[in-house]
Amino acid sequence: MGKRGPKPERAEVVELRGTDKPSRARGQLGTDDVGYVPPKPPTWLPAPAKRIWRAKVAEYERRGQRIQGFEQMLGHYCALEADIIDDRKHRRPVPASAMGNLLKFAALFYDTPADTVQAGGEATPKKGAFSDRGRR
Repeated sequence: MGKRGPKPERAEVVELRGTDKPSRARGQLGTDDVGYVPPKPPTWLPAPAKRIWRAKVAEYERRGQRIQGFEQMLGHYCALEADIIDDRKHRRPVPASAMGNLLKFAALFYDTPADTVQAGGEATPKKGAFSDRGRR
């Protein structure tokens, strides 16, 4: 009897197909593509949020992450982060819903520490109390 399941594909076919996972992406995605235009911040963003916008866009371009088509969502993300920073500066309580929304935006734009580790960034997971799975 033969092996079960579909026949394996040739290595060159698998390599040509590639992957859509950002953690396995090869090279820069889109900064050198024809027709790429660096995004401009929305006009409604206040000045502190525009500073955050510029920093985030520079980071995304360094990573090779496209944000074309998501400018408005990135604007809301930057405005929310600027509001949270302002609340912290003036020692006002930050609503839990704002922190939850910030985390959701961070996940959408691959800005969480877990995304940095998966994408091969500088962050490395710390060894925790349970990381050895009970072995002594």
